[in-house]
Amino acid sequence: MPRLLRLPALLLASLALIRGAELRPLSHQARSRPALLPQQLRTLITLRGGDEEAPAAEEEVAAEAVAEPAAAARSTAVKQPPPTLADEEPPPTCWSAVQKVLSFLGSLLVPNHNYAKAGAEDMLDETGKMCGYAPDDESWRTQRKKLNLVELSPATRKRVLRDLRRFKSDESPGLELEDAECLTDWVIKLVGANDTVFAGEIYRIRVRFHADYPSRPPTVTFMRPAPFYEHFYTNGMICLDLLSNAWDSRLDPLAVCLSLQSMMSSAKKKSRPPDNEMTSRLAQGQDPREMAWHPHDDEC
Repeated sequence: MPRLLRLPALLLASLALIRGAELRPLSHQARSRPALLPQQLRTLITLRGGDEEAPAAEEEVAAEAVAEPAAAARSTAVKQPPPTLADEEPPPTCWSAVQKVLSFLGSLLVPNHNYAKAGAEDMLDETGKMCGYAPDDESWRTQRKKLNLVELSPATRKRVLRDLRRFKSDESPGLELEDAECLTDWVIKLVGANDTVFAGEIYRIRVRFHADYPSRPPTVTFMRPAPFYEHFYTNGMICLDLLSNAWDSRLDPLAVCLSLQSMMSSAKKKSRPPDNEMTSRLAQGQDPREMAWHPHDDEC
């Protein structure tokens, strides 16, 4: 290109660059040079002085186009903080060990009543429980979350001890006093009589004495699972007037257990009371001795 024509071309290129700079918004970040097309590269090389150095110029421009974005990226890169183990537990200290010991002791001293808040759906679930306890099933030992500890008067204590001796000396088949370490909270093992629908099946009866015994009956319930009988509810309550308004102070736990065993022996089939679900739900937290049982009522 003649030298006289180079000057106007350079002026036009400068005006285009100035106009583009005016139209672009100001930015403090370094911008990379856009890649040039081959035709644009040849024009730029020609403006710089001719074709004899075209290959070297092309390589130089291409290298600059590649190097500028990398330099801009390095300059704008933000240093990331080193990774930290935020979820890592702090090392144990003497104070943390003391806190753990104190919380454990507090859990032992404060009673936990969550077992009494079990849902009714779980209470009514009797899947696989129609035949009582297995011979080697000791789960009843953990079913009593809290013993019935009651301060008895001397006369009441004497009467309970008499009933205890009488039960231990009795040899009725199918009845065994399994646990009486707590004088006011007994567990009695009941085995179904032969030739009945409950033959050989094992159940547990819980007897809890109160300070008003024997003027009022003890609390007698089946430990779950309760026998499938028309007067026994899923929650262990027993529809028997002897345990409420028909109680006589001359009765004792042995007489009550013999009555229950007789009721089970007379059963023709296994079934629950018609109002089993409603009574089991509504009677939660109530004293079975306060229930008005009517054993001969069709609704029982």
